[in-house]
Amino acid sequence: MKRFIALFLALVFTGCAAQDEAADQFLTLRQTMQSANQCTFRTAVTSDYGDYLHSFVLDCAYDGELLTFTVVAPDSIAGITGQFRAEMGALTFDGKILALESLADGQIPPVSAPWILLRSLMGGYLEATSEISEGIILHLRETYADDSVKVQVQLNDNGHPWKAEILWQGRRILTMDVENFQVR
Repeated sequence: MKRFIALFLALVFTGCAAQDEAADQFLTLRQTMQSANQCTFRTAVTSDYGDYLHSFVLDCAYDGELLTFTVVAPDSIAGITGQFRAEMGALTFDGKILALESLADGQIPPVSAPWILLRSLMGGYLEATSEISEGIILHLRETYADDSVKVQVQLNDNGHPWKAEILWQGRRILTMDVENFQVR
C-alpha cells in the first residue's frame, strides 16, 4: 500500500511540474510579446465551415496596435492587404476586398485567424496545457465579437507558436500553420 501511495504521489507531482513548466513557457512568451516592438510571421490558414474550405497564406506584422496582413497565396488573391486595429478588432482592407464569409453570415472571417491567435497569446485565459512529443499545446479562451472562442496553440522547441486551431461553437473552424514567428 505504501508503494502505491508513493507511486501515486510521484505521478501527481511529475504531472504538476510538467504543467508548471508549460505555463511558465506560455507566460514567458506572453511577456516577450507584450514588451516587443514588433511580431512577424507567415501563416497558412485553412477555414472549414462544413460545406466549403478556404486556404490561403498570409504574411503578418503586429506592432502592438495594428496587425497588418498581406495575402501571399493563392495567386488569384495575392497582394490583397488588410489590417486589424487593437482597440476594437476592426478589419479594414487596402484596395481590393477579400470577400469571404463573416460574422454577418454567422461565421468568423478566416482572415481574422492571425488576430485571434495574437489576442489569445497576449491576453487570453489559459485553461490548460498538454504535452505531446512535438511540444506543448496551450488551451486558451478568448472572445471575438462578444462570443467565446477556444484557441489551441502548439509551441515549438523555441517556445513559439507553429500550429493553432480556433474552435467556435464547439467545432474547429480555423487551422493555422505558423512559420518564421519572430518577436523583436
